[in-house]
Amino acid sequence: MRLTKGHYLGLLGFSKSYTANAEVSIAIIPTQTFGYGFEIRQQNDSLKPVTADLDMKEDAFWDIFISWMPNKKLSFAAAYTRFGNIVNKDVDFFVFNAKYDF
Repeated sequence: MRLTKGHYLGLLGFSKSYTANAEVSIAIIPTQTFGYGFEIRQQNDSLKPVTADLDMKEDAFWDIFISWMPNKKLSFAAAYTRFGNIVNKDVDFFVFNAKYDF
């Protein structure tokens, strides 16, 4: 559970009061080098529509991901992310991350 004042993760400002939003992250690591999982985060959805055509409804954010860690210093991750409705536009995208620790 997260207490937040942010609208769209704080990108569109903050309200005066906190709202409680649920979030869940599940990762399954069947081997030492491979993992996959799912995350979801509820949004507070307290903004009112600006006009009849501009709906400010906030959807829950979610993603599914896989990761590969060939050794202790190197890792790769890929995810499909659904941000849902952000200022009247559905936003979905793929993310790829490569990380090397020195």
